[in-house]
Amino acid sequence: MYLRANDGSGWFWDSDPGRKLRIPGYINWFHHIRVYAPASTDYFYSTAWGRYVLATTHIDRNEGTSQEQFGWSETAEEYFAAFFRNRGYSVSEDTFWMANNDSWPSGRWGERNRNFYLSNGYATIVVLP
Repeated sequence: MYLRANDGSGWFWDSDPGRKLRIPGYINWFHHIRVYAPASTDYFYSTAWGRYVLATTHIDRNEGTSQEQFGWSETAEEYFAAFFRNRGYSVSEDTFWMANNDSWPSGRWGERNRNFYLSNGYATIVVLP
């Protein structure tokens, strides 16, 4: 829900409620994406990449109930990569090492079986016009 980042101009916090897309055939399961960038510009900038934003993905299951679970980040990343690719955007999966691999490739449960950790540590790049 929150990101602390430094694009070379100092540290800042950003928050994003994200967008949820229902997983067809499942009750109360959603693919969830959150997009982050400095509020002053609404994007980061580098000479190598130009303008860019950062995003995180995960799946929400039974949110707001006593059986809520979150995670499956890699699965959600694959979903959103296909989502954008199917709309004609350039997508390069697992392109950039972020050094945040966790429990890849089998995954693991944490926080009393509420979070399923699954990340290969690589980010997918989506190019938007």
